[in-house]
Amino acid sequence: MTGKCPCSDIDKEGIFERNGVYCVVGPRYIYTFTQALASETRIRILELLEEGVGSLDEISERLGQSKANISNQIKRLEDVGLVYGFYEAGRRGIKKRVKSSFKAAVIALSPEGLRAACGSE
Repeated sequence: MTGKCPCSDIDKEGIFERNGVYCVVGPRYIYTFTQALASETRIRILELLEEGVGSLDEISERLGQSKANISNQIKRLEDVGLVYGFYEAGRRGIKKRVKSSFKAAVIALSPEGLRAACGSE
């Protein structure tokens, strides 16, 4: 990696976010994180959200999928912290909107592996 690795200060297992970079450390967390990404629809949602905040209606329309399916897919992304939802008043009531800060991920089996990946060892 160029520059200072945002994950270099992590010394335990878990999923940590540092300015849009997700530091995923430990087998259990790697499994959870990669399962959240193991869907073309969820990857496409992240791509759309990279453009900004989106409502469930906008996302379902852009992807040509039902709002119920998009809601379920977003829930999977929310469970690992890749996106977060919030509510805004709209013309026809309250709408759920979604935002993501996800830009990249560094994945390591252990804190030692993370330090090696970050060039700290």
